[in-house]
This record gives sequence, structure tokens and C-alpha cells, in this order.
Amino acid sequence: MRWWISDGGLNVAIVSSEEALGKTPSAVIAERAARRQAVVMPILGKRRWKRGRLVTEAGIGKNSVYEYLDGTRATITDKNRTAIAEVLDLQPDQLPD
Repeated sequence: MRWWISDGGLNVAIVSSEEALGKTPSAVIAERAARRQAVVMPILGKRRWKRGRLVTEAGIGKNSVYEYLDGTRATITDKNRTAIAEVLDLQPDQLPD
């Protein structure tokens, strides 16, 4: 869910519902990273892969994977989500936002 916050229409920012509820940006990032890593890292561990191998196998930019997993990237494109999911033998909707 996204919220639009404006101060008289001059400055507009999009913030997550967590931020709107008063969580700090670093807390939001940490929670996002934890959700994502809880799904992806066990699969990588079973395969004895590191993040770099996931990048190579998925054929996408390394920043997409690294920033997705560390929570600093709020969203990824459908194309990148599908590529990551296919390599991990998941459906795209099984990867956390």
C-alpha cells in the first residue's frame, strides 16, 4: 500500500504504510530485508550458492539482487522478479515484496 503525502502540493513523496505509521526508514529496510532473506537465503544455502551466483544464473544486474536482499530496493521489476523466482524454482508471487 502506498500513501501520498503533500505539504500544499509543492513537495510530494511516496512513503510506505510502515513509514506513515512512524517507523524509521532504517527499521522499514531491516524488516523488508528480513522478509526477503527468510525466503531466498535458505534456498541459496541448500545449493551452496552466494548472492553472486544467483545474479549470474538469473542473468540480471547485480544491484537488483543485492539491493533486493538487503532491503534497500523497495521494488523490483516484474522481469527481474520472474528471473530470480525461476532460478530458485519459485513462482514470482512467492518472493516477498
